[in-house]
Order: sequence, then structure tokens, then C-alpha cells
Amino acid sequence: MANEIAKKIREAATAYIKENNFHLTENEVFESIKLAIEGVFDKHKRKVIFDIENMSIIELTDKGMKKRNIDWIFKFIDKRSLFQSLREHLDRYEREKIFNMFIPYMGQIIKAEAIGETFHLGSRSNTIYPRWGYIGSVADFGAQKEIYVEGGKDAYLNIPLKDWKMWDLAKEIYRQTGYCMSINPIKKNLRLKKQPPAVIFNINGVDGIMPADERIRGEDYEGKEWEVILYNVNQTRNEDFQLYVSRRQIAYLLRYIELYIPEFKQSVKVKKVAREPGVMAKILIEKADPHFRVSKYKDALFALSERLNGEKIEIVTDNGGSTEDLIRSALNFEGSLKINHTDKTAIAITERKGQAIGMKGVNVKLAGMITGYKISVMTIDEYINKDIDSGIEIFKT
Repeated sequence: MANEIAKKIREAATAYIKENNFHLTENEVFESIKLAIEGVFDKHKRKVIFDIENMSIIELTDKGMKKRNIDWIFKFIDKRSLFQSLREHLDRYEREKIFNMFIPYMGQIIKAEAIGETFHLGSRSNTIYPRWGYIGSVADFGAQKEIYVEGGKDAYLNIPLKDWKMWDLAKEIYRQTGYCMSINPIKKNLRLKKQPPAVIFNINGVDGIMPADERIRGEDYEGKEWEVILYNVNQTRNEDFQLYVSRRQIAYLLRYIELYIPEFKQSVKVKKVAREPGVMAKILIEKADPHFRVSKYKDALFALSERLNGEKIEIVTDNGGSTEDLIRSALNFEGSLKINHTDKTAIAITERKGQAIGMKGVNVKLAGMITGYKISVMTIDEYINKDIDSGIEIFKT
């Protein structure tokens, strides 16, 4: 009888590990069983020691120690309590193991294989309501379920009446409206936003997640290996995924450049970075090494651009000169500038307005971000017809 119970406990632990794709060793499983049994007895104000080698119980009493068979435990606790405690300890061991494995790589570039897209970052088995349905706008749905919705007044939902799990519900919402469910990184609550799905990655045998906000628009991730930055290793049980990766973050761009151009890290000091992922990035550096030449790395930057879905990478050097020189360099502009140093605004006057603004205004936007000036671009006619405040210095080429 005792051997049969011990066997069932081991089988239950093994099945749970397999079902959840855990990475625990046999010793870690046995340790979880030990802690689960001892923990349940502790809740009942009884002190025991579980002998893993002999699969027996040693009870500690005022009169000394008593050796018990493992079937003795069910005289005091039910199987449900024991197996629930066992699952909790297995979960904890798994999360601690992953945390310790990956925390040294946080902030580093790693390679990960994309498995596929996911429509919800929470548990796939979390049932919200039995026999539940909904007809109405996405905004009203969010208000009812206390889910933050970005927009959604014009998006219409028709959810049929049935038992819904959160994973399936999120997938259905995306199918009907294009809104993805994710977790607000600041408030840690659920939100619905019209955006691409998140992406699941295989990172050395462990599932990691790239939230929708961290992917580059236009990239098709499925079935490919990608270089990503591991920006968070989560140890709490509040979220299913522990490993979070990105290709959008500023840190990713800098680590990525340093990975392929080591001299960049050694020779320059980065002052500011502005980025529109997948489109353009401008990196403002302080020239520290007189031998460093951006032109030397033109081919390397072009190759990196191709790896970033065509994102153009521009290095802007701050030589400590005038504001005019900095704005010209950041805007990559030749023409007339009108600068208001008090309001920190600048007007670029050119007949090549589209070139200065850039596609969808990205060039002028990023130039403004790294210089700290709000930059407007005008043609000569637009400038002549505009009222200009006095006290602004005009620079002409």
C-alpha cells in the first residue's frame, strides 16, 4: 500500500511536469514532494520529516520520533490538499530554476526561435465565465470586465454564448476586431489594443514572449531564428511567461550595434537615441576618440539595417559646436535655419521639404528628439507668409 501511494505521488508529479513542459531534475522533483508533504503537515500543526530515500515519514512529537509509512499521511490530510501543495512547489522550483538560468543574460542579445503568435499573455487555461456571451462595442466590453481598452468605440463584438477560456476569448476578439489582449507593463492589468499579436519564442528550451509593443512592424517572425534582447526575467506567479524579449527597445539597438561593431562601444559615448523601429534611428554620440570615423562603419551599419527590416541607422556626432551645426547634422540638412533659443524651436527652410521631413515625418521627428528642439520644415513661400516673432537669429548657408 505504501509503495503504491509513493508511486502515485511520483507519477502525479511527473505528469504535471510533462503537461507544463517543466525543466526539473529528478532530485528537484523529490525535493518538491518532500516540501509539499512537510508543508501540508505544518499547516495542521504537526512536524514531520519526509525520508525521500525510503519514502517514509518521521513524525516529531514531544516524546521523540516515530517512523510512519507514507500511507499514514492520508489519515490527517486529503489527497487534493497534498497534490495542490505539490503543484505549488513544482511551480516554484521551475520558476526559480528559469530565473537563475537566465538572469545573467538580462540586457544581453540572445538568439531565439519564433514558435508562433499568441493573442493573450495570461494563462491559456483561465476560464472567465461559464455560459457567457457578449454583443456590443469593444469599449463597453472592457468597461464591463475591467479591462483597459485603447479606443474600441467603433469596434463591434458578437461573442456567442458558451463557456469561454481567456485564451480562446482573446483569440476570438482578435479575429473579429484586430484588438490584442496584453498586460499593461506599468499598471500590470489587462488591456485591449489594436496591434499585432505577441510572439512566443523558444529560448534554449524555455518559452519566452515578445509582447506586441516590442516587435518591429512588418517583421514575420514565425519559424525563424532572431536576435533579440532579453529585457525581463520575471519570477512571480502573476504572469505565465517569465522571459520577455524585444527588438524595439533602445537598449536592444545599442547592444545590437555593439555586438557587430565592438569599436562603437570602445570609442564613443552615446548621449541620446531616438528610434522609430523598422524605419529609422538616430544616435547622438559625443566624439571622444579622434580616430573614430563614422564613415568607416558605413557598410557595417548598412548590413545591420538589413537585419532590422530596413531600418536606417544614422550616427550624429556632437563635436561641441553650435546649436546650428547640431541641428543640421541631426536633420541631415543643407539650407536656411531660423532658430529660437529661448523657446527651443527651429525652422528649416528648403525647397526639398519632403526630404527634410522624411517618410511620415520620421526624419524631422527624430532630429527634434535628439537635439531637444522642436523643428518645423517650410518652403520659402510658406516661410515668407508666416508671421515670425522678433528676436530670432537667422542663419544662412
